[in-house]
Amino acid sequence: MTNVLKFWNASHITFQKGKTVIITGANSGIGYEAALELAPLSDTSGAGNVQFMMLDVSDLGSVQKFSHKFKEKHDRLDLLINNAGTMSSRVVNVSSLTHRNAKLEHFKSGSPIMRQDGRDYGELAVYAESKLSNILFTFELTRRLNKHNVLGVTSVACHPGITSTNLLTLVPQKEDSLFAFCGAFVRFCLFSKMYRPILYAPTGPDVESNDYYGPGNFFGMWGQPKRAQPSASAHDKAAAENLWNESERLAKLRFDL
Repeated sequence: MTNVLKFWNASHITFQKGKTVIITGANSGIGYEAALELAPLSDTSGAGNVQFMMLDVSDLGSVQKFSHKFKEKHDRLDLLINNAGTMSSRVVNVSSLTHRNAKLEHFKSGSPIMRQDGRDYGELAVYAESKLSNILFTFELTRRLNKHNVLGVTSVACHPGITSTNLLTLVPQKEDSLFAFCGAFVRFCLFSKMYRPILYAPTGPDVESNDYYGPGNFFGMWGQPKRAQPSASAHDKAAAENLWNESERLAKLRFDL
């Protein structure tokens, strides 16, 4: 297991000719920056081939429609970057530092993962749970792939550190002072460099299943991409299995894994 280059940036990404990539949320923020860097690497002209496809990840009908249309246009998928073939594929789930604040209460067997009403609904608490879900899913997918001896698929997670994206404008001012401090702090961060972990996770030559990448400096808030350690809750196998089962139930889909 090698270390990431000390000064890794997008110029170190190997040529991605012929690869098909899906990036959700690529219209702005981190997803947009990732698409901007990956697109020119997909062909020799340097222009890339970018296609916009409508997808609302909060609407399962939209997800199914997107899947059908994608399969009509493409016969393979090499990289899937969840930000919102013959060659090996990678599934990259974009999480957040805030996953450490999530509690496992809603991931216990028999507990509804989806909130049933608006009572006791805290925006940051729910956001943290969704980011923990990204990592739980990543690790559970690896376990299921290994159990069924599925080769050629790498499942990894990553986080961008502290970034100034549109999400910050949606957080009410009433939230705690720590988040307020972070909101002020990101104004001093250079956003164009914060997407590097999201680029390294799908393209890095030494990335392995269950890796978790984030910035390597100042408690994971910024810097060069580096392997990081998620919270202990992210390794809870029972929570991950329940999340998987509940996701299948809610989506009315079942995967043979």
